[in-house]
Amino acid sequence: AALVPFLRSVHPDAPRRAAVRFGRVAWPFFTLAVVTGIWSLSEVNIADQSTAYGVTLAVKLLAVTVAGIAAAWHTNTSSVAVRGITGVVGLVGSIIALAFGVMLVWG
Repeated sequence: AALVPFLRSVHPDAPRRAAVRFGRVAWPFFTLAVVTGIWSLSEVNIADQSTAYGVTLAVKLLAVTVAGIAAAWHTNTSSVAVRGITGVVGLVGSIIALAFGVMLVWG
């Protein structure tokens, strides 16, 4: 988002082209993060964890899901308004997922 004004000054289509390139890298790494998250969960006996851990995990998983859906919608829409809304939802979901992931490890 911080680069958009600069990219527009270079060429009107530059932000879209940069986003397409970014997506080619971001989606595989999002998939990798989900797979390693599932792998990490397989190493934890959730039944032995506290209720707080379970709630924190549920909120994190919900945030990851919301962020992923918003990002996919953001990528596949031609509406500027929808792109703006889904961009914000994806960003907020990602920040919440990060914060709750940190709480799982250090909480």
